[in-house]
Amino acid sequence: MNNLNLNRQHDLISRRQTYVLDRKLLTIHSNDRDIKKWPNANHFEVEIPETITNVQSLRVVQTCFPMKFYTFSNEYQNTKLSFKMIPRKRNTPYGVVYDILQQNNTHTYTIEIQEGTYTPEEICREIAQKMNREVYEFLIAKGVPEALAIYTFFTLTYDSVAQKIFFGNTIDNFTLLFDTEEKYTQLVKCNQPTVIECFNKKVWNNYTNWGLPYYLGFNKNKYTGCDIKEPFTFDYRESPIWLKPDDTIAIEKKAFYVEAPNVECLSGDKVMYMMLDKYNSMDEIVPFSDATNNVYNNDYNGTVNAAFEKIPITTNGEAETFSYRGQYLQNISHYDIPIETIRKLKFTFRFHDGRLVDFQDCNFNFTIAFNCIRDEIPREYELRIPPSYSL
Repeated sequence: MNNLNLNRQHDLISRRQTYVLDRKLLTIHSNDRDIKKWPNANHFEVEIPETITNVQSLRVVQTCFPMKFYTFSNEYQNTKLSFKMIPRKRNTPYGVVYDILQQNNTHTYTIEIQEGTYTPEEICREIAQKMNREVYEFLIAKGVPEALAIYTFFTLTYDSVAQKIFFGNTIDNFTLLFDTEEKYTQLVKCNQPTVIECFNKKVWNNYTNWGLPYYLGFNKNKYTGCDIKEPFTFDYRESPIWLKPDDTIAIEKKAFYVEAPNVECLSGDKVMYMMLDKYNSMDEIVPFSDATNNVYNNDYNGTVNAAFEKIPITTNGEAETFSYRGQYLQNISHYDIPIETIRKLKFTFRFHDGRLVDFQDCNFNFTIAFNCIRDEIPREYELRIPPSYSL
């Protein structure tokens, strides 16, 4: 008699859950945004062509940004500096210039450089021209005849060996007011003021990138010129004399100069951060701490899930393409519980200190990979590849 065990269970189909990874690529250009709703490319939202489901991971696989980033921009609050004059007595008929400058020796002169990116030599010429013109226009406004009001005595130079910038004047002494916060009225270009990412916060309280003087190598101090009676020279130059006292107008032959205490930082930021609303996974330390050893009022801080990707910036002036295969784009966002649906994506592009990137309306594009999981019944394939095929 056969012994039949009717309680034994034999599964005809295994109960294993198997999935296939489905990769979906989405290319986004900055001009895909609604220009009326999102006037600036540093903060915008797009609706993707189809709803993407069961997203297990996200990453940026390719970027192409125009590398014409401005280092100096009103948006970055680094285009202005102020100074005062300490005039010196002049020969006739230039005495009227001394009188006007002396009567108004408390007047603050403020210049604003052109937005853009400079070499050290270019920014020296730009600032010197602006300072001379500011004094000239002030004298004209006070009624000084144009022939006497022409002012060409400010000069700047770049010491390429020490990598420092020097301010000079061949007649008058001066004070650089780098301890004074400059005023910028247009700090926000966003039609959604309730969105925190839209605000370029005031940079003055930072201890880097706090204004134009920082990029020139100065601290938040007043700097008054040192006087010299002999020419100031840089011996490594083919024409070594940079500054010498004026010998035609001034009564007492002296020149004045200020040397930057630090090296120049004209190249600007080297990386920017892409933020993707709801899907950030990169942590970031909050900058500008100064009391991390304090037991009380310790200001150390960090942000969890602060950014989605860190993107390098070059300054060659051409569009630069980066990809994850080139080891430039490293971050990938994983989700233990897959995201059920993604329909919209909101991006913000900023620097480490929170300033929004000023793209100057240049178009850029990037590609995002969505790795989605799809439920499947496993199939076992036996595939023969002919030797002549090279896969």
